[in-house]
Amino acid sequence: MVAACKPTSMAVVDGKFCAPRRTVFMLTKSHTQKGSEFQVTCSAHSATVMQVDTAHIGYSTLRFLDAASRLPVVTLEELGNGKLRSWECFRGDGTSGSDRLFLALDKASFYQAGPMVHVFIDGDSSSDQAPDFVVHGNYSTGAMTVSRGGGDGGHDKDIAKIDRKNTPGDAKRPPGENKYTVWIKPDVDQAFVLALTVVVDQI
Repeated sequence: MVAACKPTSMAVVDGKFCAPRRTVFMLTKSHTQKGSEFQVTCSAHSATVMQVDTAHIGYSTLRFLDAASRLPVVTLEELGNGKLRSWECFRGDGTSGSDRLFLALDKASFYQAGPMVHVFIDGDSSSDQAPDFVVHGNYSTGAMTVSRGGGDGGHDKDIAKIDRKNTPGDAKRPPGENKYTVWIKPDVDQAFVLALTVVVDQI
């Protein structure tokens, strides 16, 4: 992660996660007795920068830890109420409203060929409000895009690309250990995009 950003950068988690250049990360998912885990590697220097683990057995709560300090960066929690699957993201290991960064709703219909996640900053998702960001893509190709607003304003609104590769199971490894390559544009919050990548994986 890079600790430099412009005043005009798009910071959701923290400005220190905004880099002045395009960055590429690899997310590798694995399974443990406790639940899902992810390792986040920066492609530029092949170093692990974050680890994501299941915070509590039996709960859909995933905690992002800085690999060097082991301090929590954000916490993702799946909500069990409502017709739509949804996730709240909190700063650090917080779970209160004052710590909430965004709400993500799975808006994909049965007939859609890919994910459609609407993201509302600060958790405001009133029915007449357009999302602040959208994650959309295609399951068959594994290609996904993170866009500002409704996701239909052209490439100038795209802030990140996500590519998923499914890993087949074998005698030593169960299926579902997906690998993601994430390309993030300059001055975009890396931690925010990586959290959305994990949300898409959980759908």
